[in-house]
Amino acid sequence: MRWCADWTEPEPRPAPPASIAWTQWHVIWWWSTVLDRSFGDGQPGRQEVTWPGAAEARAAIDELRRSWIERLDSLSESDFSEVH
Repeated sequence: MRWCADWTEPEPRPAPPASIAWTQWHVIWWWSTVLDRSFGDGQPGRQEVTWPGAAEARAAIDELRRSWIERLDSLSESDFSEVH
């Protein structure tokens, strides 16, 4: 089974309460987007990022964190001042 976020356009005001699953998915989607925009070739669409389940979500977030730190550590001082 694949779980992906339910997204309404335009977003309702006020926003409905967020579940823990939606919050975990949002962190995974956000960090995946930041990594891909910063070091990849675009950004994943909302439907491309799925919620892996409660136990796997923590591992996915930990892996995204590790990847972010590794990529930042690989940059030189001058890389931080470049504009793309």
